[in-house]
Amino acid sequence: IRSIGHSWEGRPIRVMEMAIVDTSADASGPSAVPLEDRPLVYLQSGIHAREWIAPSTTLFISRGILSAARGDDVANSEAAPRLLSE
Repeated sequence: IRSIGHSWEGRPIRVMEMAIVDTSADASGPSAVPLEDRPLVYLQSGIHAREWIAPSTTLFISRGILSAARGDDVANSEAAPRLLSE
């Protein structure tokens, strides 16, 4: 999680980046591609004051992707690492 700037009210604008990064010396394959050169999925939520479910949905999706990448979610255990490394 990092800040990418500030709103006009001075509040930090935070983003969460998820990726599999291969830092080994002999890195090859999709995870060796620099993050800025990879396709991305952008999820935005909580823009309007009464959108109470949108931030929870974004966190739920993010948790699902991370759980699957760790191998906790057997049904999606192959798709998530591919999504995070390509």
